[in-house]
Amino acid sequence: MTHDGILTRSYRLERADVSDNHMVEGIAVPFGQTISTWDGKEVFDPDTIFDGLDAAKLYRDHDTPIGRIIDAEQKTDGLHIIAQISDTEMGRDTYQLLKDGVLDSMSVGFIPVESQMDNDGVTHRRTVQLIEVSIVPFPAYAGAKVENVRSQSDILSN
Repeated sequence: MTHDGILTRSYRLERADVSDNHMVEGIAVPFGQTISTWDGKEVFDPDTIFDGLDAAKLYRDHDTPIGRIIDAEQKTDGLHIIAQISDTEMGRDTYQLLKDGVLDSMSVGFIPVESQMDNDGVTHRRTVQLIEVSIVPFPAYAGAKVENVRSQSDILSN
């Protein structure tokens, strides 16, 4: 999807049970999964460079900021994030919908910086400017999952 010139891709969350400060941890971008888009096929490889990780925000449906990404790390299977949902009306509503299983997916908004098309017509994203990770109802990449969900009090007690 395109939203104000920013390409977006969705990712599926398996569960969301956030409390206190509503922390969510999961794979925002799975590596090695090829999807069909409106203009062909694309894939993020393990060597994709994600510029802007320090400034990327957590959004709801690519429209409204609802929190912030507090950590991001590239691992062999994907870009892992930890995000905190803010204590706002939209944040609380999103939290409840996640908790109820109504919302179970994520989507990223990014600006392609460098891409390369292979012989099979698949666009490999080499460098992207990550703008936001959104909580959405439908994913494009079905393989992304929440790895862990914990509250701020869980983190402090460990």
